[in-house]
Amino acid sequence: MERGLDVNLTLGVFDDAKRLVGFVSARRGGPKRMQHMADIGPLYVRADAQRQGFGRALMEAVLQHSADAGVRQAELCVDVENTGAQALYLALGFHIFGRRPRSVLINGIGRDDYLMIKALDGADLTRGA
Repeated sequence: MERGLDVNLTLGVFDDAKRLVGFVSARRGGPKRMQHMADIGPLYVRADAQRQGFGRALMEAVLQHSADAGVRQAELCVDVENTGAQALYLALGFHIFGRRPRSVLINGIGRDDYLMIKALDGADLTRGA
């Protein structure tokens, strides 16, 4: 893949034993009119490695790669009950702009997601939010 975010990007972090600690992916919008945005996720960090800065480092890296590739805004979804991830995303400058009911089904039970967005070019995306 060329430098930056052509279409897809996945970054990972590994421990000293070369075991995967976590990863994050980003997908740039496909049609030309949507190439200014990237969908971020999933972000995954192994349970025993959480709250050690790996998630923040992965997110900062994928956001920087996206910005360097000319992406103007990043969007993601997060489970409404995942307050730890929400706190991370808010601290990174994302804000909630909507809610997707029954975004996923876990054991047949619907779970809602918050929709979050962050401008990578300094624009104010909070209007109307």
